[in-house]
Amino acid sequence: MIMQKELNLVPIRNQFSSFKRKFLGAQPVVDQEDAHSIGDAFPKVIFGLGNPGERYAGTRHNTGVDCLDFIDARYGDGKKRKKDQIVKTVRMAGQNIDLVYPSAFYNDGGSSLVKFMKKNGYTNSQLLVICDDIDLEVGDVRMRLLGGNGGNNGMKSIINHLGTQQFPRIRIGIGRPRSVSGKPIHHSEEVANWVLAHPDKRDRDLINTVLEEVAVSIEIGVTNGNEAAMNSLNTRVGGSDNGQ
Repeated sequence: MIMQKELNLVPIRNQFSSFKRKFLGAQPVVDQEDAHSIGDAFPKVIFGLGNPGERYAGTRHNTGVDCLDFIDARYGDGKKRKKDQIVKTVRMAGQNIDLVYPSAFYNDGGSSLVKFMKKNGYTNSQLLVICDDIDLEVGDVRMRLLGGNGGNNGMKSIINHLGTQQFPRIRIGIGRPRSVSGKPIHHSEEVANWVLAHPDKRDRDLINTVLEEVAVSIEIGVTNGNEAAMNSLNTRVGGSDNGQ
């Protein structure tokens, strides 16, 4: 059962949606902005999916957080604000950009993010989410303007709390574990161990290269809009993604 304290963090329409899902079955998410308007928008707040605490620092599941650290090191002053959540403000292309770190565990990533956005008046089109993607090879990266959760529980939480799939996101490949014979592994326990482990040096070097490319693309987005950032980032992997 959902606690009242948690419900207070969610828009009223989401509470009603939760009621319908519980008693009437799954309901489609109602989108409020189209891809064109999101493509024309500029990122103002960047959220990196991951787990809070030093225990998880540098693990595959914290690749989104690693990207925030990289951006902060390049554009910020290393200072953080807010008592209940780490938020760093960097200066990028002449604009102040908020970097929001997770204060809840991965699968509940949307709760504190949406609370922060509502408090500070951010819209969905101003949000950019960065996360790891187990179904992308290490070194691959994709940006989309909207879409489903792709089996990512953290992304699912964000979509549920926002009440829409219409927000930009960047997915950074961490690869899927493979058996001795080279077949991809889908067993939940082995996958969980994989994402919560640290990548080896080869994979870490590839991920670090991607983080730099992501930072450059985000700066393009701050200057020219989300669609320009998407086209810049996706071109490196053989063609742009239309965000659908």
